[in-house]
Amino acid sequence: MDKNRNWFGVDANNESSLFDYGFLMRYHGNDEYQVIYLAGYEGDKPLYAYGWFNPKEWEKDLVRTMNKNQYPDANQIASCCFESDGAEWLYSVKDKPQYFLSDILSSYTYEDVFGGNYYGDFYTVPQIRKRLNRALS
Repeated sequence: MDKNRNWFGVDANNESSLFDYGFLMRYHGNDEYQVIYLAGYEGDKPLYAYGWFNPKEWEKDLVRTMNKNQYPDANQIASCCFESDGAEWLYSVKDKPQYFLSDILSSYTYEDVFGGNYYGDFYTVPQIRKRLNRALS
């Protein structure tokens, strides 16, 4: 597991990771990653929010539901990633949290993964750029 406390994503460029792939993450401790993700749109303007991702919890749930055709379904995620076997896919990403999350998001929505942000704050692109000025430069 990457214990990087700096923001990172699936692209070497954080700006691309956030604005093209929809999220950035950083290790927070206790197997938890803080994630900034695309939470929706206001008109045509994207809105971002903060959420939490625990790969160990997801892995445990995916193993528990393996081959049972229920949420979360490792085989469904694997098929979205052009893999044939959920167990092999899980093994290939379990120590790469950014790819683990990216693959989960290929099959499930941000709301499925992070829950609704009904009481949280949303940030526009200029606001999130200001909060992440060093990470995005």
